[in-house]
Amino acid sequence: MERLIDITLFFIIKVPQFDELITTLGLNLDKSSDMYLTTLILANIFAYLVIYLFIMLLLKILKKLFRKRRYFSNRRY
Repeated sequence: MERLIDITLFFIIKVPQFDELITTLGLNLDKSSDMYLTTLILANIFAYLVIYLFIMLLLKILKKLFRKRRYFSNRRY
């Protein structure tokens, strides 16, 4: 017997939220179609990408704000 991982545990956008999004946008996706699952997975990949980019931007901003200040301790007279 194969052990499979339930990928829905890693989804940021859950199925009820995705269904609500589909009806809000007026899309015509059926739960039994392959495009439904593909679109759900791609929406979650996009959500992870947005979170990753936000964290990277935040880290860059914090690095610029709190960078180590260099004083003139190595200055030659």
